Amino acid sequence: MITKNRFKGTSKNTNFFGFLMFPKIGGTGFPARGDRLESLSHQIQFSDFMVSGCIFRGFHKYSANLLRNNRGFSLIEALMAFALLSFGILAIVGTSGVVMDKNEDSRKKSIAITLSQDKIEYIKGLGQAWLLDGADGLDSPDLVSGTWTANPGGETVDSAGNAAASGSIYDRTWTISPVAGSNFLYEVTVNMSWEDKGTQTLQLITRITQ
Repeated sequence: MITKNRFKGTSKNTNFFGFLMFPKIGGTGFPARGDRLESLSHQIQFSDFMVSGCIFRGFHKYSANLLRNNRGFSLIEALMAFALLSFGILAIVGTSGVVMDKNEDSRKKSIAITLSQDKIEYIKGLGQAWLLDGADGLDSPDLVSGTWTANPGGETVDSAGNAAASGSIYDRTWTISPVAGSNFLYEVTVNMSWEDKGTQTLQLITRITQ
């Protein structure tokens, strides 16, 4: 670029590209005089060339570093990563299995509690119309034609309380006993058992007054 030094009142050619960015070729820089447009054209060509050269060299070095730093994974590193991933997946699957088992256990226990409560409510309903003293000492007593009758071994029901139905896994027995020292107060005990990784049991006890 050719500029004029206005402070000293003399013309002076200054190569800002050479001064700021690149050394002057042969210590002479661009022609001090001549066609302003031609000098500007030379500077643009020189600058473009040098800038392009800098960009090219910078890109070349960056590309070389990029290739050195991103050389990929070795076989051992890949196998170790695969092993860690496999352990993680197995841990998640194992934990999921335990959670599912616990949920199933809780579900079956909840059903057993509900079936016990159903039997207690059934006996309460009978106690509103019939005296319960005739059921004392009987195994799983039930009222048949107005008479308390034993039902040895109780009954096997499904989750809905249906006896001898498909999917019946819950064994239910019960007793009705008078509470000593009281009048018309009876203790009802319902026992539940079912198979789930072994025999599971549950017992509910309540008292009924008449």
